[in-house]
Amino acid sequence: STEVGHVKGSLTWWPSDIRHERGFPRVKTYAIVPSKTDELARATCRQLTGQGIEQVYILDNGLEDPDWFDQHGIYLVPMHDAGIHEMWNRGIDLAIADADQRRNVNLLILNDDLEFDGTFARRMVDALRSDGDLVAVSGNYDGREGPQVIDVDDICAGRYDGTGGFAGFAF
Repeated sequence: STEVGHVKGSLTWWPSDIRHERGFPRVKTYAIVPSKTDELARATCRQLTGQGIEQVYILDNGLEDPDWFDQHGIYLVPMHDAGIHEMWNRGIDLAIADADQRRNVNLLILNDDLEFDGTFARRMVDALRSDGDLVAVSGNYDGREGPQVIDVDDICAGRYDGTGGFAGFAF
């Protein structure tokens, strides 16, 4: 846990300095959201505004008003009749292709029926980056059943969270 610096002449370069000042690509966070409901997809996009997301990818499985997304800088990917795994994989491929290097990419994969606060994306990224052994973290929710919007409250970083394990609606 000891941070080691590299002495160059009269300066000491710490790992954070090297990462930011010596050409390491900055970490980018992408949101991947499969949807077939315009209202839910738009609501999710509005919630992601101001959360440091490089690009939002809406995987379109039957949206009726694609122009709204284009007007708001949202990358819409037509995927009619695709399965959820196919939509996730296409979004991941697009994000990785856009990023400078694979290790500097955070992928936020969300259902379109979530309600979260303005710090949600940052908390997910911080949880993921808190341990180099983690490959994914999950959002917790309040345990409600039914078709209503899921209120995402907390983040689970590699632990059993009491909701039945890893939650597929936000990771």
